Formats: sequence, C-alpha cells, structure tokens
Amino acid sequence: MTAPPAAPPPPMPPPQEAGGGAGSAKNDATAHLCAAAYIDRTFRDQVIDEVYRRHDRAIAPNPGTDAAPILRHVLRARALDTLQQAILSVLLLLAVCAPVVDRGGLLVALAVWALIGLPVLAIDRGFAPPPERPEEAPSGARLLGRAVLITVAAVGGLLLVVTALRYLGLDYQAEQFVEGLFGQSEYEECVDYYDDYYGDGYGASYCGAEPPPTGPGAGSVVVWLLVFAAVTTVIGVVRRRSLVSIPTEPEPPAPATARAGFIAMAQRAPVVNYNAGRPPFVGSGDGIATWQFALTLEPADRGSGEPMTIDPKGLNDFIAERIRLLGSDSPRSSRLPNLVLDDHVYVSGRDADRPVYYPNELPQVGYPQFQTIEQVQRDPTTPVRHYLRCEVDAWGGELVTTVFFHCALQGETLYVEFSSCVLPPTRERYHVFGRGSVAPGVGVFLGFLRGLALMPLLLVRSPFDLAAAVGRGFGRRSGRWGEPEDHGARVSIRELGTDLKEQNYFQFRDAVKYLEIMERQILDALVRYLHEHNVHTGELEERANVIVNNGVVNYGRLATGAAGAGATANVGAVGSGSRGSVKKGKS
Repeated sequence: MTAPPAAPPPPMPPPQEAGGGAGSAKNDATAHLCAAAYIDRTFRDQVIDEVYRRHDRAIAPNPGTDAAPILRHVLRARALDTLQQAILSVLLLLAVCAPVVDRGGLLVALAVWALIGLPVLAIDRGFAPPPERPEEAPSGARLLGRAVLITVAAVGGLLLVVTALRYLGLDYQAEQFVEGLFGQSEYEECVDYYDDYYGDGYGASYCGAEPPPTGPGAGSVVVWLLVFAAVTTVIGVVRRRSLVSIPTEPEPPAPATARAGFIAMAQRAPVVNYNAGRPPFVGSGDGIATWQFALTLEPADRGSGEPMTIDPKGLNDFIAERIRLLGSDSPRSSRLPNLVLDDHVYVSGRDADRPVYYPNELPQVGYPQFQTIEQVQRDPTTPVRHYLRCEVDAWGGELVTTVFFHCALQGETLYVEFSSCVLPPTRERYHVFGRGSVAPGVGVFLGFLRGLALMPLLLVRSPFDLAAAVGRGFGRRSGRWGEPEDHGARVSIRELGTDLKEQNYFQFRDAVKYLEIMERQILDALVRYLHEHNVHTGELEERANVIVNNGVVNYGRLATGAAGAGATANVGAVGSGSRGSVKKGKS
C-alpha cells in the first residue's frame, strides 16, 4: 500500500461573495439582471409575483448574484410603469369625455403617430436588445401589421368608451364636469349668457349660429398629443437614466424595502427550504448528475488493533479545508475563480410548518434534536440533511458550477454522495453593457425617442396595464386554495433570468472542467482523511480511479467500458447528463 501524501498547508480565508454590500461593484450577472428589470416586463413581474410577494415561501439562494440591487431596480421599474399607466389612464379618460376635443381627429393623429414611430424604434439599438433567436426578428410587414392592430385597438377602445357613456346617460354629466374643470370658450359663455337672460335660442342668434373657427379642432388635438408625449418621454428618460447608470452606481447602505432586505439576508442563509416538487438544490440551476458509493469500514492495519477514529464532521471539515486551498493561486496552478464553500442544511417545505433559515430555528418546526449544523451532520436519518456546497463563480457570475457533497456513517459503512449543478448564463438580451453598447448620453436620448415613438401604444394599453397592476397588488401572497401546504422555494431570482440556450462553447467546457476538478479533489481529500484515520482505502482508491478516469459517462458522453475478444462491461448510467461506472470483465 502506498504511503499517504503529506498533510495540506493551513487553509486560506474564503473569498468574498458577489454583492458584498454598500458601495460594492456589481458583477456582470447582477448588472444584467438589474438591466432586465427595465427591458423585460415578464422577468420583472415574475420576480415580484414569484419571490417578492410570496411571503409564504422560503427564499432560494442566488449564486453568483446579489438580490438586493436587482430588487431595487425591479421595484423602481415597476413604480415608473405604474406611475405612467395611472397618469395616461386619467388623461385618456379626460380626453374621451372632454367636449372640446375632436375625438375623430385625435384617433387619426394617434394612428399616424404610431406609424411614424416605427422607424424611430428601429434605430434604438443600444438598449433595444435582439430577440432570443435571429429568425424571430420582426420583418417590416410584421411591424406594419402590429401598427395597424394598435390603431384598430385604439379606435375600438375609444368608441366603446364613448358608446358606454352615452348608453348610461353619463355623457352630459361628463361634459359638465369637464367644462367646470377646464372652463368654457368665449363663444359658449356668450351663448349661455343670452340664453339665460332672454330665453333659449336667443344666444345662438346673437352670438352666431356657428362657433368661430378658433374653437375645438386641430388645436385641441395637438395639445392633447403634446401632453401624452410629455408623460411618456419624461418617464422614458428617467427609466433610461436608471438603466445606463447600473454598472457604475454605488450601492446604497440600506435596501429598497424591508422585504428586499430580508431577501438579501435569506439568500445566504445556511438552511435552505426547497419545494417538494423539485430537487433540493433550488437556486443552483440545472442538475447535471448524482452519483454515490458505499465503503465498508475496515482498519488499514488489522494486526495493530489501532481504532478507526472517523466522524462525519471531522471528515467534512477536512475536505472543506482541502478544497478551500483551490481558491488561491499556487506555484503549480492558478486558482478556481471565486470558490465558495458553505455547509448547508436542506429541508423540504412540506416537512416544516414555516420557512426557517438558521439551524437554531429547527426545533420550532418539529426537529428538537437539532440546534447546530454539526448535529445535522451526525444524524442522517431525518428529513433534514447536510451537504457541503462547493461553488465556483466564473465569467462574472454568468456561469456557476456547484458540487454538493454528503457523507453518512451507518451500518459499519461510509456512504458518500455527489451531486453537481450548473447555473447557465443570463439571457443574452440582457447583455446591454460593454462591447457594442452606446454611450450613456446617447442611451438617454434614445430613451426619449423611444418614449416618443411608443406613446400611442402606451396610451392605449395604460388602462389595461393599470388594472392588471392593481389586481396583482391585491393578489394572493400565499398558495392557491386546495394546494398542499409547501413553504419551500420554487425558484430563485437568478434562475428566472437564466438563458435556455448555449451562448459560448467554452462556458460549457468550463462547467465540465470545474465540476471534474472539484470532484477529483474531494475524492483525493477523502482518501487522505481515511489514510490518516486508519481506514482501509484500497477499495475506495480503485473506485475513485474508475469513476474519475476510466468508466465515466461524462455529461452524456459515453466512455467505452471494455474492448476486445470476450470482454464484457456493465454500463452504470446512460443518457443526457448521466454518469456511471463500468465494471470490466475478463478478455
């Protein structure tokens, strides 16, 4: 048996996580998700509806990102949208009900405005991200069709409102209200005065049967158009200024709201409550593989009588110290970028009556035997489980690879389990900073043009969007009636912004590289620890050699198990993302 390797040097302190607090700079992934708050309404609504407002659910980790600045921009973008929708809705109602407005002329002007605005939107390339796929880019005919649909919707909506007011007999009251609000024209005041003094009909004969040409007409339409455009352009500039300042803005000392501060704290809590409908490693992305082995505990030197002195906590701490060294450069190799190691405890949302975030809260939800992480490590028989999380944050947070390690001593056997996850990059349409982007000043001006071009669409949509926002504000903060009670987190903010397609070949290769390095180093540390504690490791070394080098289905790529005349092999796992050892036969 070979001699055990030398003991490792003392560990280095762990590096800082992304989003270190007030004044810290954002990494790429955090900046991109902050930008998504302004350019992707679906992402913004999902963050608020699935995370921010769900007080009944636990908070998932957000590896590689910081939730605090993302939530600040999400809430700011939602507030700007709601303010714009409220102002436009009120102005639209006044414009429809006002007797001094040429409604037909206003409709025609809005339709023409929408058509003219299409080429203006086409030049906003700096912060108008491309579609998910190039073939999804709308053609000129599709853009024209959308403009026609907008015009038809505007005409239909306004006619419907006017017809409803007249049917309900509210048109006269609305006109009286608007007249009292805006005042009457000189001609109308003249007619009313002489009608009241001499009788009906005299005012028209004295003041003129027709109002002067300076009355309601093109002038009022122009005024209303300018008012509408002022609202959309001002808010468009404010929104764009917030967007272009994301990479350089300092983080405020306090979070945007108390709820945002709680989420920022809970995303780094050591206890993770996962939803029972998904794997426990919520927030860490796509599960790549889970594999395990069991090792019979036998003393290395059976004749000496020296006992085997191993325990799960000591084994876990030894491995953590060994792997933590990989986060610093050495004379032989460079470090693993932003390596973070944490002890995490996982409990299903159905196995606790409320979310918990720290081990000392476990007795309050039905687990009085647990007060610390160490106690969970030594008792692997309950629904509460411990894992050592080894996380590498690369490409500015755009690629996060994680290996979860679990060990248990039961039945005179050491059970070891590995699970690996990859968190893909954020959506490419959020990458509006850096190479190819426009200067901040140009971006703000384009925001002005965008607000100007989108004015008809924003105006017509404003009542519907405002109603949806109000309904969402009063919506549920807990699960649907009849659903099983589950307080576990379903999704993280980082996962909501994840891309579904591969952006860079080397990102995929780096994910494989980091996972293989961490698994290999954990196995080596495991062998070293068992050597030092008088445990026979011959079987483990053989298995480690087979698992890592010879018989692995590497993330969907099958290695040949045996070759030659009479050779046999049993494949352990096959399929996309599968891994498995191969048992060699005789040749």
